Amino acid sequence: MDKWIVTYRGGFMTNAGPTCEEIKVEKTFLWGDERWHIPSVYVCDEGIVIDFCVERPPQLFKEYVNKWDLLHSRRDDFTREQLMQIENENPDNIGFDTEIRVNGEELCYRQDFGIYYVPQDCMPGYFGKDKAAKSAMEHYGLDTSIGWVIRRYVFGWEGFGSAIETLTIKMKRRTVELPGIHFSTPENGESIVFNHPVTETEHKLTVQECVCRKLEGHCDDEDIEYPIFYTDLLYTLDPDLPENSFRIQDYNDGDDPRTKKAGQEKSQPAAMGYAAVVMLTPDNDEPEIVNADGSTARIHTSFSHFYFEPKENIEWYMIFNHKIMEDIDIRVI
Repeated sequence: MDKWIVTYRGGFMTNAGPTCEEIKVEKTFLWGDERWHIPSVYVCDEGIVIDFCVERPPQLFKEYVNKWDLLHSRRDDFTREQLMQIENENPDNIGFDTEIRVNGEELCYRQDFGIYYVPQDCMPGYFGKDKAAKSAMEHYGLDTSIGWVIRRYVFGWEGFGSAIETLTIKMKRRTVELPGIHFSTPENGESIVFNHPVTETEHKLTVQECVCRKLEGHCDDEDIEYPIFYTDLLYTLDPDLPENSFRIQDYNDGDDPRTKKAGQEKSQPAAMGYAAVVMLTPDNDEPEIVNADGSTARIHTSFSHFYFEPKENIEWYMIFNHKIMEDIDIRVI
């Protein structure tokens, strides 16, 4: 194979800048039911590079591709719920964050990227031909009879000149999105009962306000007409859910901007090569309400997509963010 080189600003297939010094650590640990390896740490002038190698049963890739017919399907063939499930089941999808400390000092995250390896006898002619993956497999002496996901993380250190005496890592798994129930635009004061898809705890969503609004002060364009009507939904949860663990979205995509046609009442959809993002904030200044029994409830806010005409009935759907693994601390050096 080609000479194995790791640089601070390079990747698995590219090299940029001076070669980093490899320190073999051969660290293996379990995270949940997954077996992880950190074979080496690379010391560079600007920071360090760490390769995380995760074992994967080879049949997992084949079963995943076949289940969703991914070789022949398009994204438009799936519902939003199916796309969430496809993302969650992807064997290559191992999203995690890290906190790296060298000699007790936390380093700055710079970037990360990854590759994966699947044995040829599992999916002949499709997986396993990645040159970078093969180089990593050979360099680290990884078992070629199983699948692997290899993630490379790069961390910078500014003004750090000491030798590495200790290196510790906090591994933090990112949350996955789980779909919930659909419901139509409710009346003010109406409640909807639902169960959390993981804990099965029963929750009650109570609508405090649901009103269609018009976006004011939007950018006008002589050629493009933009949708400006949206629905503002304010609600409480009982029992409440942690911040960023639950949200409600408009299930439909809203209306696309359209070109204006001079002398015609109707305009045509515009093929837009960009997306406009509008930041909305709730009108209420009070983030909580006081119930009849004296208790308080936090108010949550959701906004629909934009439409050309006021939309009386929005199809909303619930999304739960669930953390599938607890954080762990690893001593590498």
